[in-house]
Amino acid sequence: MRSINLVDLVQEVNKETYVLSMDNSDEDLGKPEFEIDDFSKSVDFYKSLTEEQKALIYNMIKNSAWNVASRFFAWLDGVYFLENQTKDLELRYEGEASKLNGYLHDIWIEIHQGGDIEEMREFYSDPVFYRD
Repeated sequence: MRSINLVDLVQEVNKETYVLSMDNSDEDLGKPEFEIDDFSKSVDFYKSLTEEQKALIYNMIKNSAWNVASRFFAWLDGVYFLENQTKDLELRYEGEASKLNGYLHDIWIEIHQGGDIEEMREFYSDPVFYRD
């Protein structure tokens, strides 16, 4: 038996990286400045914007973060290789024979398109997905 369902794995990565990062970004943009640095200048600029402009900027940040995570899952799944990468990556839990990667990017997309989590858990728990 697998240590974690792939859907739960992607959901946890989503929660602990993407959602948490977006929440932290939103909080950071509302903090008062303490130091003069590029980030503080960026926050000051952000605060000077209208609410509509802030929403547009935040949407750009959110989209960029989403794309980073999406490309990372795609790389883990072997959709593309990094420069000078010559072998497929295999992601496994220690001591388990079946690999985890291969469908992570599909699950990421489906979660963000509002897929039914229970249906996805059932679908991706099928042993056919874990054959090497």
